[in-house]
Amino acid sequence: MADLSVLGWEAKPESLSAVIGLIQKYRDILNLVTHPDVVNGTVHQMISYLENNLLKYCVLAVYAKKVKFAQRDLQHEVDSLRLLQTAERNVGKMFVRHS
Repeated sequence: MADLSVLGWEAKPESLSAVIGLIQKYRDILNLVTHPDVVNGTVHQMISYLENNLLKYCVLAVYAKKVKFAQRDLQHEVDSLRLLQTAERNVGKMFVRHS
């Protein structure tokens, strides 16, 4: 089981860097043995990653605009829900960061 992964739903590099910086700052408190894996891509790539990797912790970096768009588009809403359900099944603790 991996300690931590950071998953970005097509997130900007600056957002992912900010998340990783925060993780490094609190690395000892989180008791992390390894550096976090970083995956930035489509919702389907994140779902696939979660299905194939059991994680102790996971950070999802998702733009608020993407979440609002998902509420108006049925396919995006289904994808968002599937992502969260997959994370819930495969991750011990999950943190969601909206930007």
